[in-house]
Amino acid sequence: MHQQGYRQQAIADSLGLTQGAVSQVIAHAKAGGIETCTRCPALVANRQRIVRGYGDPRARLMVVGEAPGYRGADRSGVPFTGDRSGRRLQALLIALG
Repeated sequence: MHQQGYRQQAIADSLGLTQGAVSQVIAHAKAGGIETCTRCPALVANRQRIVRGYGDPRARLMVVGEAPGYRGADRSGVPFTGDRSGRRLQALLIALG
C-alpha cells in the first residue's frame, strides 16, 4: 500500500494535482466510472467507444494521450494505434531505444 501511495504522489506531482485527486480518479475508474462519466461532454457525444489504458500498473513511465484519435483508438479501442499519434509515439520510443 505504501508503494501505491508513492506512485500516486508521483503521478499527482507530474500532473500538478493532489494525491487525493489522483486517488479519487482511480477509485472512480475502478468503480465503473469511465462508462458513466460525463465530465467531457464533447468527448461523450462524439466517441465511438471507451478506450482503456493498458500495461503494467507498476511501470515507471506512463504515456497519457489527450483524447482517442478518431481514425485510431476511437475505432480500434486500443490507445495510440492506427493514426498519426501512434506512429509518432512508436517512432519516439524506437529512437529512445
